[in-house]
Amino acid sequence: MSRECGVGILGEATEVDRLARRYAGRLLQEISKIDREPPRTFGFEYEFLPAEPLTARDMTRLRRLLRDEGFTESEGRFVCDERAVVFEPGGQIEYLSPPMEGHDESTLLETMGWISGMNAIIRSRLGIRYLGRPFLAGRETSPLLLTADRYRSMHRRFAVCDDRGLQMMKGTAAVHLHAALMRPGELAPLWLAMTDLSCRTHFSMSEQRRDIWNRTDPRRCGLPAIPRDALDPMDILVPLCRLAVSAVELSSGVPFYALDGVGFPDFLEHLTTIFTDVRLNLKGMTVELRTPDSLPPHRFPTLWRSFIEQIEERLPR
Repeated sequence: MSRECGVGILGEATEVDRLARRYAGRLLQEISKIDREPPRTFGFEYEFLPAEPLTARDMTRLRRLLRDEGFTESEGRFVCDERAVVFEPGGQIEYLSPPMEGHDESTLLETMGWISGMNAIIRSRLGIRYLGRPFLAGRETSPLLLTADRYRSMHRRFAVCDDRGLQMMKGTAAVHLHAALMRPGELAPLWLAMTDLSCRTHFSMSEQRRDIWNRTDPRRCGLPAIPRDALDPMDILVPLCRLAVSAVELSSGVPFYALDGVGFPDFLEHLTTIFTDVRLNLKGMTVELRTPDSLPPHRFPTLWRSFIEQIEERLPR
């Protein structure tokens, strides 16, 4: 249930700021637990779009194939040793790398071989062809293939709040690049390094995909207003939380700050529905760059090595 919203603009701003600072403080408590020994580890999530729209039956066949290949399913994630696969609402397949040191060429090449091999198996056995492409038009009317409450709520929201959100859900694919936080004081320099990369050639969104993101849900996409001279973790966390509490909570349809009876766990769940270009990933305690477009696998190692180089230049091991 939401509060009565007759407090006016000033009251709303005060409530947003109060909650943002409260939740930023709780996030700081979480990341203050970090104390990792070097070397830093990195990881990635690599999405591929199906060449043709998929059906619910196709998803059943994909899940069965992964189980046949030795993967165990739990809460939508298929896991086998350090390898993991998830699906997105339009049937996009997403491969999750294991954590690896920056110049671990062996694990990188092994992981890329596994990804290409799985795509080949899926094509051979199921006739489903996956492409390393950032966008395929016409998918907004495709079936919603993930039917958990979270995705149904997102689908309803994006169908009405702007004109390209359903294309984002079902017709786009990206590569997300992670770098581990070694200690809390790294948050600001690592976030700013990722922000710089998000605007650079090869790491930025293509024009078409950016247009989709900009017209999906303005209050949950883009970047929070973080000063370029940010030094303290709270310089990052307060603007991030301010953006998040201003965004509409998907199941209720009202801004998060206007909800009664919610706490920090609810906020953490809500935070996973905020699609900023750079994101704090609390599960892995990493900072994540989300702007790079999906691309053919043979081109990925060059992007990956450049990412490692840029991060280690800003934050030496």
